[in-house]
Amino acid sequence: MTHLSRESLFSILSFFLLLGCLYFAYQGILMLVFDSETPLMCVISDSMKHYDESWREVYEQRGENTLRFPFQKGFERGDLVVVKGISSPSELKVGDVVVYRQGSKLRVHRILAVLENGAIFITKGDANSSPDPPIPFEDVRGKVVGVIPNLGWLSLSVWRGY
Repeated sequence: MTHLSRESLFSILSFFLLLGCLYFAYQGILMLVFDSETPLMCVISDSMKHYDESWREVYEQRGENTLRFPFQKGFERGDLVVVKGISSPSELKVGDVVVYRQGSKLRVHRILAVLENGAIFITKGDANSSPDPPIPFEDVRGKVVGVIPNLGWLSLSVWRGY
């Protein structure tokens, strides 16, 4: 290898090493700021997509005012959600959108009911026709506090093959 090609190779490797360091530093800072193991999460399904206003019906039948709920417009596949960690069930209420573990997968759905003083939650995707199975508080990974539309598509295309 010539001296020039070694320098080029070294420059390219240094650049990718720097990118990797910046990525992990950025992730670490976000994990600390949001107190979450998954501070950014890509929406991979349409379970929270709002096709119309019918998502409100199940909540309004229970006497809830859906106008106070966060994320009135739901989420679309490819959106990136910002997740804040929670330490107590008292931080959650009906209408909040949470990230929870179901088996080996993470789900993003809205809280439909809080049972047993917050020990158990019933959630439902806004576009889904029926609620999810009950979720213990221990499976809740965080509360969605923000959404960045379409920013998750890069992640979807790289990791999921979409």
